[in-house]
Amino acid sequence: MAKLLGTDGGSAANIADFDRMAGVGRACAKTACDVVPVGGTGTGKSHLAIAIARALIRNGTRGRFLNVVDLVNRLETETRSGKQGRTADYLNRLDFIILDELGYLPFAQAGGQLLFHLISRLYERTSIIVTTNLALRMADDVR
Repeated sequence: MAKLLGTDGGSAANIADFDRMAGVGRACAKTACDVVPVGGTGTGKSHLAIAIARALIRNGTRGRFLNVVDLVNRLETETRSGKQGRTADYLNRLDFIILDELGYLPFAQAGGQLLFHLISRLYERTSIIVTTNLALRMADDVR
């Protein structure tokens, strides 16, 4: 189940959005699903992701909040040190992960490939929430 959510373009998400996200969280607690809040800086994407996480945790699931650039740096360090897959194995045991701020800072193409491989391993096993400021037509720019 994939969901694409945008904000209304205001400076902050409204309470109805948080209530809607809590409902998404309850649905994701039952089966792996992916949620992608898309919007400009300051529109509340990270807050919405946290609202989903709260609902998931209240339903007894385990998860982790990760900044995308920090995660890519960790994956690259693992690769250089010959310890590939440790982060993926750890994240694969969780019920959900939040990947915050995809697209805010660029990273090397090799990092993008490592991130893609990680998401492929987690797909349909772990709920993935990705916050981004990239419009869907800009998805090719994530490298």
